Amino acid sequence: MLYASEGLTFGLRPNALGLRTGHYGTDCRWEVKTSPGIIFSFVELSLSTGFLFGNCLPHTVKRAYDGTMRILLQRVRQAAVTVEGMTIGSVDRGYLLFVGVLRGDTEEQARWLASKIAKIRLFEGENGKINDRSVVDIDGGVLVVSQFTLAGTIDRGNRPDYTAAQSPQQAEALYERLQDFLRMEGIGRVAAGRFGAHMDVSLINDGPVTLLLEK
Repeated sequence: MLYASEGLTFGLRPNALGLRTGHYGTDCRWEVKTSPGIIFSFVELSLSTGFLFGNCLPHTVKRAYDGTMRILLQRVRQAAVTVEGMTIGSVDRGYLLFVGVLRGDTEEQARWLASKIAKIRLFEGENGKINDRSVVDIDGGVLVVSQFTLAGTIDRGNRPDYTAAQSPQQAEALYERLQDFLRMEGIGRVAAGRFGAHMDVSLINDGPVTLLLEK
């Protein structure tokens, strides 16, 4: 694997022996990583001319994103979100979800995560057995709060880089679909914060129990 920065121009050598007789072209497919776990680029060159001594012509790396949707789940006794002093969403026993939508995320990922959240067993059973019941089993609620800073990285310097975050319009659409999928999974109460707003979030974490879910 080659590590590179965005915009870096480089050359690749797929054939160390040089130009083969009668061969005037080649395909080069390489994986380029610009930020661990987040940013990838695949470079594919097909050359009819310019292939000389086994070198692909220099090529500029472009950024792409792996689309890993991130949800920070906290088991709570209660949680609420307020905007400008007004409570707009709250739940009692259940989950608080901070949702980060990254570039490349899809509805299929949101559907998978909703199913996992509904079925994961993080609550005690009637006999005291730990991790025995799901949020559906206890008739609990889920409070969903948008959190684009989950896309942030601090690989360089001390200022977080949120380049991997999805555009607001697309992120909001997927954020809304996640709530729909949670309801489809049988969760009776699904509350939410206000996308893009400055929110105050209060909670009592039960445990504490906190999981980072990625898909």
